[in-house]
Amino acid sequence: MGENCNDIFHEAHASIVIWGSGPSRWVGWGFIHNEFSDPPYVDDDDEDEYNEDDEDEEEKLKEDMFYADGNTGEQGTVIAANCPIWDPRTYFLCVYESRMRIVMREWERIVENISRDVKEWGTLQHYNSLFGKSQNIQSIDASKACLRASRFFGELCKRISKVTREFKRFNEPGGDGVYFSDVSSHRALSAMESIRSSYRILEELQQELLTSEKEMEDYARELGTYMSLEMYKLNMAANITSTEIRGLALESQRTTQRMDETATSSMFVTNIMGPIAIVVAYFSTDKEKTIFHFEKSPKSFFVSVFVIIISLNVLLYLSNGFRRLNIPSYIWKQVQYHVGYFVAMRRTTKSRGSHRDFESNAP
Repeated sequence: MGENCNDIFHEAHASIVIWGSGPSRWVGWGFIHNEFSDPPYVDDDDEDEYNEDDEDEEEKLKEDMFYADGNTGEQGTVIAANCPIWDPRTYFLCVYESRMRIVMREWERIVENISRDVKEWGTLQHYNSLFGKSQNIQSIDASKACLRASRFFGELCKRISKVTREFKRFNEPGGDGVYFSDVSSHRALSAMESIRSSYRILEELQQELLTSEKEMEDYARELGTYMSLEMYKLNMAANITSTEIRGLALESQRTTQRMDETATSSMFVTNIMGPIAIVVAYFSTDKEKTIFHFEKSPKSFFVSVFVIIISLNVLLYLSNGFRRLNIPSYIWKQVQYHVGYFVAMRRTTKSRGSHRDFESNAP
């Protein structure tokens, strides 16, 4: 679940075959697929020490590798190879019981760690969602982690269901369990009951794994709902901002329209009413005081208005053209240049005249 993980999962398989014709005439084969376990490393300096202890090792208890494969000696479940179980069916059940106990303990440890991590992870995510510490990117990463964990738990459920399915096949009518139906020794019956107990525990562990898988799916669903809500909030904020921008654009359009109306009114006053007012004022003066002597009639009135309108528009057009070409600035620069040149020439002329006067007055 977390970034720091100390567990590495490997798939292992063990097959034990017992074959024989009677209690004293049988043989066993063991096939172990356990590639991930490295052989024990022996240092060269310690080789002599191992050789010196060979005699002591012969006197010690020899472990039956069919029974434990070196996995349960530390837990006190070792069968002495030099004290064998003569009944092959009892021996097989004891080996079967020991192997199932090893499998059960490994699954117990796995499921316990997974259940603890799922609860801690769910509590942390709930705390972050309550106090607003889960950002959008973190939520997306958490959702992906939920989906990965859910798929991983589903894969574990498939593996553990394969183990429980094998025991159901062994214990069903017509299965391999019929070969042990008449076994009456206490050790064999105890081993069979321990096997059943191990499988019951494995089924419970399978249910816990299914529960953890469902919890992770629920967490992923909750995170998806949370991200949808956050996305909805962002969309609402974006819509509000867009509405405000549209309002500002509409207000700007209205302002521009009002400015256009004002400009139209100004142009009407300047281009139409202005010339009419000028002509009316001119026609209202006395004939003796006028500059231009022509007959004041309606025809001359309209002709004067038309001429002034045309003249005014021509002047406006030329003024705008000069402003675009920046002609006044160019003319002013030329005037400054020629004035400066003229002043400089005057100063030079005066200095030469003073020099000649000085030479003429010299003794």
